[in-house]
Amino acid sequence: MVGPEHRGCGLGHRIHAAMRDAGHTLVTLTMADATRRIAEKAGCVTLGPVEQLVRLRRLSPATASALLVERTDRRGWLRGAGRAFAASGVGPALLSLASGIIGPVWRGFARLPALGEGIEDVSAWEPGEVAALWEQMRASLPALFDRSPEFCGWRFSAPDLAYRFARRVRNGETIGLVAWRLPLERELGVGTVVELLADPADAETLAALAAHAVARMEGQCEAIVAGASRPEFLAAYRAAGLRTLRRHYPTVVSADAAVMARFAAHGAEWHFSKADHDWDQVHAVR
Repeated sequence: MVGPEHRGCGLGHRIHAAMRDAGHTLVTLTMADATRRIAEKAGCVTLGPVEQLVRLRRLSPATASALLVERTDRRGWLRGAGRAFAASGVGPALLSLASGIIGPVWRGFARLPALGEGIEDVSAWEPGEVAALWEQMRASLPALFDRSPEFCGWRFSAPDLAYRFARRVRNGETIGLVAWRLPLERELGVGTVVELLADPADAETLAALAAHAVARMEGQCEAIVAGASRPEFLAAYRAAGLRTLRRHYPTVVSADAAVMARFAAHGAEWHFSKADHDWDQVHAVR
């Protein structure tokens, strides 16, 4: 990140180049236009699209106001109008009403999924089941980031985020895992499906796990979000009433030509979720 008063001097390019030349592989999932220009100038590989999905219910006026301000603040000429519209009280109320009408249409009138059959809620995933599923995922998915017990133990141990977990077991073997979290009191009223893991060939398990997480959150959230790149995982979320809101195109930069070649070879096959990058952040509004 470069402070506003120092932008336009090439500092971002120099920092990026220093990281690359030090032997790091830089993967950027979501980025500002300026960051993409830096990656492109460094000769990045662009991976296949990663989709942000949402199941919209009805936004509260407070959430509608916060989102309105956030979106218009990114466009300088709209900032004043957006803030005035949000402060009026009328704007957020209208947006709240509109979201309640748009939500069912956006979902394609998909009903609330039933809790997935054969799925049990657990207080945490066991390291052994994560390890076994991790090995299976590595064999069935050609390109994904670390999902080892060490990674999952670190990733889902944030002290202020209460993650919920479920698993699906068949013949004594864990065949799928899902993790989600409800919004904190100080956040927007948006729940997050953070991770969904199962053999991509097992479409029924993927759909059941996604439906289970959505059913657990639906009555406690104004909207539910998820992220996915592989078509098998996207299909599971869409069956649970989530629809694509935005698409992102990740970039990879490395000084190692062999690493770049490996990324390029699997460009459209990467498995991304909300557990990657910094998507699963606290969006405080109060």
